[in-house]
Amino acid sequence: MSDSIRRLKNRLKQKVAYFWSLLRVKSRARVEIPILCYHSINDKSNFAADSLSPDMFELHLDYLSNHYNVISLHQALNFIKLGYCDVTKPAVVTFDDGYVDNYEVAFPLLKKYQVPATIFVVTGFVNRDVILIDDPSFGPLSWEQISEMDKNELITFGAHTDTHKILSKISDTEVADEIIRSKIELQARLEHKVDLFAYPNGQRADIPNFAGHILEENGFLCGCSTLWRSSHKYDERWRVNRIMVSGDDTLEVLSSKVSGFFDYIYYLHNFKYFLRKNLKSFDKFNASNLYES
Repeated sequence: MSDSIRRLKNRLKQKVAYFWSLLRVKSRARVEIPILCYHSINDKSNFAADSLSPDMFELHLDYLSNHYNVISLHQALNFIKLGYCDVTKPAVVTFDDGYVDNYEVAFPLLKKYQVPATIFVVTGFVNRDVILIDDPSFGPLSWEQISEMDKNELITFGAHTDTHKILSKISDTEVADEIIRSKIELQARLEHKVDLFAYPNGQRADIPNFAGHILEENGFLCGCSTLWRSSHKYDERWRVNRIMVSGDDTLEVLSSKVSGFFDYIYYLHNFKYFLRKNLKSFDKFNASNLYES
């Protein structure tokens, strides 16, 4: 997809978000905690890395620290388990993949604004066994940088698999290996328990149904998805909803996202998923009938 098309899609999403804000009704059965998902914080634009400029990221942090109470993902999970949140206007900040700019750019700004964050790292990326972006400007964190950040009370690290393979596209054995290997590597490097996980890509079609069982059996508390929704229920902890932050998200867009105005995307993604699933079943049914006839 070209950059211009992606920008056009993002503008269209923003327009729809306005109308959704007029129709949105909050559910008392759900815990409202917007969990934001960032990737790269970099002056160089790269849609594959969803890179946000450092200046805009600082504006985001300034806005969040002045209008929300940013809590850790662990705190959010506790509130989701309880079924209510006694923090006024909570929000959570997370990062996926583990780009070096998370240390060089994001870390100083997170400390400046005293905003806690969880960073989900691809261990094979850190070990330089895999390349996520074919651009040296988007290289991985080093283990030394991760260790330094981990010692700061604001930063928590979580697992994001070993090689960033889409889990629904590999064997059951490989799924378990990707999850467990990343946890073991992180725990060995950090010398403490790691119990947070995020799925590569993280849409419904990317997450095997049994993935939650593997996470639970290996001591994880959650599996974070990229299903766009700002509210949660405890029985969804193996597909925790998060709101994606794009590289061209202005403060106006950020405000709309943390307010839940982009939650309509959750329903669009679900519709697309079930439509594709049913079409595949229909194609298989027709193919079977054709073969029998």
